[in-house]
Amino acid sequence: MKLVSAGEAAANTNDISTETGEELVRIGEMAKKYGVTLRTLRFYEDKGLLNPKRDGSTRLYTRRDKARLKLILLGRKVGFSLRDVKQMMDLYDPTGSNT
Repeated sequence: MKLVSAGEAAANTNDISTETGEELVRIGEMAKKYGVTLRTLRFYEDKGLLNPKRDGSTRLYTRRDKARLKLILLGRKVGFSLRDVKQMMDLYDPTGSNT
């Protein structure tokens, strides 16, 4: 039997992965990592900029969502409106889906 420290056990509870091995991140972790609020992430979802997977009412963000959020934040930083950012992202991926 392998013993793990309390810190390792706590860290392992945050690790979520799909059957394909894709790592998923909860909304709180995503917000903290990128320095945005939960409300901001929900707003971006409402505007169609992000499309997280769901497990019940829990939002689960993929690597693709992380990349999209980086682009959103970069676009905002250089002065683009959210509409402009969405139009540019839609040129690459018109559905904005995680499928």
